[in-house]
Amino acid sequence: MIVSQPHTHNQRYPWRKRRRRVLLALFLLVVLLGGGLAVFNWKINTRTEAMLKTLQASGIPTTPKELENQYPAPPQGKNAAETYQKAFETGKYDENAESYAKIDDKMREESKDSNHQPTLSDTLRSMVREYLNANAETLRLLHEAAKTPGSRYPLDFSDPINMKLDHLAKIRQSLRLLKLEAMLAADDKDFDKALEAIRAMLAAGDSVRQEPIFISQLVRNACHGLTVDALQYVLASGTLTEEQLARLNDMFTHQIDTESFTRGLQGEYIVGMAVFDRPEIMADLYKDMFGVESYVPGATRTLLRVVSMTGWTEADRYRYLSRLSELNAISRMPVYEAIPAMQAFEDQIQRNNSWIPTISGNLSSGLSRAVFSFGRDQAQIQFATTAIAIQRYQSFTSKLPDSLNDLVPSFMSSMPQDPFDGQPMRYRRIENGYLVYSVGYNQQDEGGVAPAENQDRYRTGDIIFTLEH
Repeated sequence: MIVSQPHTHNQRYPWRKRRRRVLLALFLLVVLLGGGLAVFNWKINTRTEAMLKTLQASGIPTTPKELENQYPAPPQGKNAAETYQKAFETGKYDENAESYAKIDDKMREESKDSNHQPTLSDTLRSMVREYLNANAETLRLLHEAAKTPGSRYPLDFSDPINMKLDHLAKIRQSLRLLKLEAMLAADDKDFDKALEAIRAMLAAGDSVRQEPIFISQLVRNACHGLTVDALQYVLASGTLTEEQLARLNDMFTHQIDTESFTRGLQGEYIVGMAVFDRPEIMADLYKDMFGVESYVPGATRTLLRVVSMTGWTEADRYRYLSRLSELNAISRMPVYEAIPAMQAFEDQIQRNNSWIPTISGNLSSGLSRAVFSFGRDQAQIQFATTAIAIQRYQSFTSKLPDSLNDLVPSFMSSMPQDPFDGQPMRYRRIENGYLVYSVGYNQQDEGGVAPAENQDRYRTGDIIFTLEH
């Protein structure tokens, strides 16, 4: 007789045992991954918090509220920005864009003429006068605003990503208007009026001097460039009195601001932090790389939200804060030291970059080259104060100085310094005037030769200021 052996439950359903093992393994894997991510996020968040505390301790605002507190509004009735906004409203910049373009084109055309005189032609004078008359009320308001020292435009720091900065373009347009006023007044030999136009140009640039926004500081630099161009034209137009030259000197003496680069970075901290809080706004930068947006609209945003949950976003935030902290330290260096430090900073970023684009990379790209803009700005102001001192020397001695040493201490308290190498500005007399120059971005003295139009100004050429009578 055959006795059948009883089958156990597991023997009859062996797949159930395997399933339990698989489920247990998956459960353990999820626990390990979840625990690992939790530990990773905790470490990253701890490092980020420590970095933020360090930044706060050094006086750098890390929230929109802190930034706004560092940029208070002037007392009521003493805010030049209110008058500037009225000027912008009356300025028919869009309507007059074609007229300005014609003036600009005519100036370029005449400057290429070998027989060009350093004055406006009769045709240009007529065009400029008509343009200024059409903007007379705007000019009046710009001069009125220049008399008020305090300024703060109505910026909304609560939403730094979408902050409106419409006033910056209007300021540059206003500078072009004032520059034409200075040039026409100089041609008319009304140097007092020309000086008032220059004063208004400097004041308009200074209306954003304390603005903790990077592009605002770059716009102020551009304003200085236009103002120094106007000064160059005025000085070449005739002989100013000692009193007029002294007024000009007072205008430019305090224009160099070595804190402007650092101040501009404050806004970059806040914008960057806002982006990391909402990484999906970077979707437009990533959608082409992932290649799924055309098939599933909105997929890139969803993917970025999921990725941020892994701690990748926080790790990248820490990387961004570390980079800006380094940039902040570099921004406080003299320009000639900041340039090699910035190059080392860029090289380090390139070595550490991966093939996957990062938010930190997108936010910090381009900031490193800004040191050149701030260096050029300092050089331009040094050109202005040096040219004024040379004119004063010439008024007293009836000749040009043989070297800039002749200007110290009677006309300058010290030798003007080239921000790009820390050495005295270069100077030499030329046939009908003189040349002052900086070694420029490449930090190499090339004899006062500016880069040609087709040359890379970062690699060749000097920054020059020429005055011919």
